[in-house]
Amino acid sequence: MNLPLLAPMPHEFVLAHAGRIGFFFCGRISKSQRFRLIERAAEKHCEGAAAFSLLEQVTTIAGMNASDYARRHSLLPALRVAERDAAPALHGSTVKPEITKLVGSRLHTDRVHLCPKCVAEDLSHWGYSWFRRTHNLVGVEACPLHSEALHWVNHPDPFSLLPQHWVKLGEIKRVEYDDASEAERQFQTRLQDIYEIFLERERPFGLTSIGGFLARRLEELDQKNSLSGKNPLLSDYVLNSAPRAWLGRHLPKLGKNEPGKRLPALDRLHRFKVVPGSGFAYALALTTLFDSAEDAARSIAIRVVRHGQDDEKSAMKS
Repeated sequence: MNLPLLAPMPHEFVLAHAGRIGFFFCGRISKSQRFRLIERAAEKHCEGAAAFSLLEQVTTIAGMNASDYARRHSLLPALRVAERDAAPALHGSTVKPEITKLVGSRLHTDRVHLCPKCVAEDLSHWGYSWFRRTHNLVGVEACPLHSEALHWVNHPDPFSLLPQHWVKLGEIKRVEYDDASEAERQFQTRLQDIYEIFLERERPFGLTSIGGFLARRLEELDQKNSLSGKNPLLSDYVLNSAPRAWLGRHLPKLGKNEPGKRLPALDRLHRFKVVPGSGFAYALALTTLFDSAEDAARSIAIRVVRHGQDDEKSAMKS
């Protein structure tokens, strides 16, 4: 096997990487055949790899550290943003193999997206293209590099071919993105930048840390949650900040809400003694509570990371 063909490309995620390996060695094959191929290839590198999760198998084939691969080449950092543990395990860690097995190769979106301009540039430079996780984040409809609308693959098995094949076959459809709206462009750019903060993290936030951070930020903005409805809810703030057309596409239930009516997916995020929210919910909260991703990142570094380090030290002592 040729090692350069086995290494993941920048921001290529687990299912896309597995699909490209399958295509390079066997051409267009079914999903079950592809997974069997990955299993056999991983076994050649490590006995017993057949029992590994898909993420661990492609990591083995690539000759990488599982935690490093999970951070750089999976959607885990955007899916597992917070965890109840005071000192959350690294993404891809063997400490919690059940998470890696259940979530490690999961998609963040319902469909698989690509950017035609990225595909053309990839072909010119590499001779082939690949699917990127930065094109496959809930709510992000434009390529972060080209600022143009993404397209989704209109096929039940998008990883059976590479992006350039779907473009050539015409099996792609443009997402509903209003590139003429400055409000949408600014909002989605901020959302993408918030996701980038998550994707760079090697482990989730502690639930208490991120929940407390959001609660304090709401207080600063006089957006503290209240069962009496006197103070605006986090969902109210999102309702007033996010473009209505975008809400209709990605959070239609909120778009139909009246101010003061709770939306649990958002309004429980800062009630941090419960189950963590979705990565999309945390990204949306930070996108609307801060004027820029830089402001959010700076505040997180001061308040959340430091708090999380204190939590980790306490957990280690107990």
